[in-house]
Amino acid sequence: MEAKASSSSERLPGTATQHPRSTYLTVGHVTRDLHSSGWEFGGTAYYSSLVAQRLGMLVTAVTRAAAADADALAAACPEIRWVARAAPATTSMRNTYGLQGRTQHAPEVAAPIAAADLDGLPDEFAVVHLAPVVGEIGPDLLGHLPHADLTGLTAQGLLRRVDPDGAVQGRGWPDAKDILDAIDVLVLSSEDIASDPAGATAHLQRARIGVLTRGPLPVQVFADGDCSEIPVRRVADASPTGAGDVFAAALFVNLQRTGRLGDAVQTAAAIATRWVERRWDAFPSDPEPPTPGPR
Repeated sequence: MEAKASSSSERLPGTATQHPRSTYLTVGHVTRDLHSSGWEFGGTAYYSSLVAQRLGMLVTAVTRAAAADADALAAACPEIRWVARAAPATTSMRNTYGLQGRTQHAPEVAAPIAAADLDGLPDEFAVVHLAPVVGEIGPDLLGHLPHADLTGLTAQGLLRRVDPDGAVQGRGWPDAKDILDAIDVLVLSSEDIASDPAGATAHLQRARIGVLTRGPLPVQVFADGDCSEIPVRRVADASPTGAGDVFAAALFVNLQRTGRLGDAVQTAAAIATRWVERRWDAFPSDPEPPTPGPR
């Protein structure tokens, strides 16, 4: 399919900037990403918060973490307002990449984020980004979210479960209807939907706006009953971890600012591509990349 010309210029109601200050809220577990030499912070809530901040947003992030990790997070990334609720352990993830794609293990999983964890937040944000990694957000949270110009969801964490041995597996999404009815934009990747592509396509079609990233293949955009495609520049997967989170944050920021869906998708894809190639150097306005935590 080809992208419709109107998709890059149509202004969508309710997504243009309404607040004098650009504010961005993420809700989800920041993770310890484990690797051979130690660990660093990761997870959608982490990457998207830092990306939104680098795109000029004032960011608040609600997460759960062990006390020492919460302190390290605040020290490493002081430009973000981290609302880190106490947990015995921080969610940890180990990503392994091979010929068959990525496999994941989660040796530790923090408790879900509860409605009470949102207490004390401002009443409204320009963007609210629901950013689960392992099912820590549920429908009970929806009625307690602040008002937003745009509420976006990266749903990968609602489409997987953690087995007793820590293996991360795909799962169904039984409460999808309640969550999709409460958001404006759903973002998924082809990796997220591998276990149930037909079901995931139905979710994308049901959402007000559904966006499916597919690596080097064109991004699929579902809106108003149609599906269009927006090409992306092909690059070697030099550093794919976090690319989907970077894309989502850039999409939500640009869509909230302009209301132009096609333009926002193209901008987000370009930023995510630069991320794969250059990591934090994808944001040339930053003098230095962040210090992501102990290694």
